[in-house]
Amino acid sequence: MEVKFNSLRDLVKLIIEGTVTFNDDSSAYSLIETMCDTYFEDEQVADYRGHCSADDVQQELECDLGDYEWAEVIFYDFDMHEIKNQLAISDRCSRLYTDDELEHFISEYLSCWRKNAVNALLDKLKN
Repeated sequence: MEVKFNSLRDLVKLIIEGTVTFNDDSSAYSLIETMCDTYFEDEQVADYRGHCSADDVQQELECDLGDYEWAEVIFYDFDMHEIKNQLAISDRCSRLYTDDELEHFISEYLSCWRKNAVNALLDKLKN
C-alpha cells in the first residue's frame, strides 16, 4: 500500500503510530536516522532524555541505557532480554533489585525517553 505524506513530520507521525514501517537499509530510514542523530546531538536537546531519581544504582543503569542512539529509542521495540544482556548490570544492582524491578525500571526509562524524544522531534519538524 502506498502512503502519501506532505512532510517529514507526517512521515514520522505515521512511523510512531506504527502505520508505516521500513527496512533498516531503506533510504527513508537512513534519512530519519541521520536527522535524529544530528538533531539530538544538539546540546539544547540534552534535557529531553528521560531521567529518573538520583539513586546510585539507577544512575548506573541510566548511563548504560544512554548508549542507545536516539533513532533506536524512537523506532525500535526493544527486547527486554536483549537489553538486560547488553547492560553491564553490576553485582550491586543484582543484589538490590529483583529481575522484575530491573525490568520495570528499564521499561519506564525507555518509555519516558521515547516520549520525550518523539515530542522533541515533532517540535523540531514544526519549524
